[in-house]
Amino acid sequence: MRRWMGVRAAIGIASLAALVLAWPASAGLDEALTAYNRGDFAAALREFKPLAEQGNAEAQFHLGRIYLFGQSVPVDDREAVKWFRLAADQKHAKAQNNLGAMYEAGRGVPQDYQEAARWFRLSAEQGLPQGQGNLGNAYRLGHGVAQDLAEAVKWYRLAAEQDYAAAQFNLAIAYKQGSGVPQNLTEAAKWYQRAAEQGDALAQYSLGIIYGTGQGVPQDYALAHFWFNLAASSGNPEVVNKAAENRNRVERIMTAGQLAAAQEAAREWKPRKSGEKGEPKGGATGSGFVISRQGHVVTNEHVAGKCVEVRAGPPGEPHPKVEVVALDASNDLAILKLPTAPALVATFRDSRAVRIGEGVVVFGFPLLGMISSQGSLTTGAISALAGLGDDSRALQISAPIQPGNSGGPLFDMSGNIIGVVSSKLSERYMLEHFGSIPQNVNFAIKASIAQSFLDANRVEYARAPSGAELKPADIGERAQRVTLQIECLR
Repeated sequence: MRRWMGVRAAIGIASLAALVLAWPASAGLDEALTAYNRGDFAAALREFKPLAEQGNAEAQFHLGRIYLFGQSVPVDDREAVKWFRLAADQKHAKAQNNLGAMYEAGRGVPQDYQEAARWFRLSAEQGLPQGQGNLGNAYRLGHGVAQDLAEAVKWYRLAAEQDYAAAQFNLAIAYKQGSGVPQNLTEAAKWYQRAAEQGDALAQYSLGIIYGTGQGVPQDYALAHFWFNLAASSGNPEVVNKAAENRNRVERIMTAGQLAAAQEAAREWKPRKSGEKGEPKGGATGSGFVISRQGHVVTNEHVAGKCVEVRAGPPGEPHPKVEVVALDASNDLAILKLPTAPALVATFRDSRAVRIGEGVVVFGFPLLGMISSQGSLTTGAISALAGLGDDSRALQISAPIQPGNSGGPLFDMSGNIIGVVSSKLSERYMLEHFGSIPQNVNFAIKASIAQSFLDANRVEYARAPSGAELKPADIGERAQRVTLQIECLR
């Protein structure tokens, strides 16, 4: 039950005289806490009782818990309230929170939302995250206080930033619904993730929905399956059946490799404890290409630049963690390094200038989880020798690209690199501002910019002259061997 959770509070000592007088009680308290923590509640009760009667707030709080949960004694809500109140009157934050919860539920006292909110506030103002979360609930529901969704978000945020999972989940809902805060699906996904990592089944189920639909995160069926799988195995009756149904639905549109990886990840997953950083999960996916015998890979900065961990590899295989060698946000470029030497590397085109109308080939891993996990090839032409606003660092191309193509190679018709795929003109922006949808207005960073970046970081790469044209299928065969999936874990 979330409302009863708490962390052990420190006991302050005001003076040397108090230290002398309190020493025997402190020694007894340590023994009582040791017994309580190992589950020997009968021994803990014997130790706590005299300390609580002497006025020790920590002992009173734990004695209240013993009666509340029936630990070695029959459940006695009134006795629990008695001891919680004695500790709460001494400003014991956890006891204040629990006393508020007793009033809210009407256990051991008549139900009184106003009194519940008063005690939640006293606890919250001392910084206890459980009290802050409960006060947020009071404001959201209008229980004992005037309903105020913005005030609810304020208290949820304070608790969430202390890594309290219940408040993180409620803050995620607020962002998703735009309740008390402007709607922001990216923020919603962030807080669902924080709660889900701690084992909150409702957050895990919600995160599965988010990854399955691409709300606030790149759509990723493997991650959707992962979180649905955890929620389905949680034992929480609110989500078990729904999570299992959605997991099975997602399985039907996943590749065998994706399914195996998602199932293995779920088997190895362990919830992190509150306050622990935990393993990174989720994030962006993109493409990259190998350019050196030492295993250097080029991709976009917006793919690999804000990650806790970056992984890269060919499709259908486990992706190893890679080193981020260098980032260039101004030119949207990144250099990664594989842990092992590659079998084949891409070559940059030597000498001959790019011309308008020249044919090009794009290869990458767009819309991962929706279309072929083995990569996608598209063809087109150089539409312009500059990007948006006459940006001389970019090329405009007509070859179609999608989310996930970012960082992938742009080949000429001889199979040499002439650019790094980077972006497309926003169809939504153009429709909203100009009333029309652009047709294949996409951009790539010129190879010369990427080569200068590699030179600055002393990375060797190969060049080759472009001569006879190849068929797109022949270029595609080579592209498959030098292009990698990039995973950004956050």
